[in-house]
Amino acid sequence: MNYSINNIPEFKGASISQALLDARAFLQAHDTEGSDMSAELLLEFVLGFERGQLFVHPKLILREPEALRYAELLKRRAQGEPVAYLTGAKGFWKYEFVVSSDTLIPRPETELLVESALEHFNPNENIN
Repeated sequence: MNYSINNIPEFKGASISQALLDARAFLQAHDTEGSDMSAELLLEFVLGFERGQLFVHPKLILREPEALRYAELLKRRAQGEPVAYLTGAKGFWKYEFVVSSDTLIPRPETELLVESALEHFNPNENIN
């Protein structure tokens, strides 16, 4: 199938499992990094689901507002916009932070840096 940036799959009336298949193919056609995870996170965001709930309800049918919102987010993701900017949130070190295009997105390597720094930190030591 031809997945030009303006030829996004039609998601209205699609089941969750079909929407995910089509979304993954669309993002992969645009060489989107993390296409599988992006497709899942964006659909969970649109539906208001917690992580993993998509796989509990694979036959749930998308309604028109959900389908249109999902298509718009996928288009923006295919154009390189980070998932965190699209959802407005990013998990970091046990916390969920609100993010926008005005903020830097924490990277996984930063979590390792924080953990490493904490290993060398003595909470009883006075730092001046």
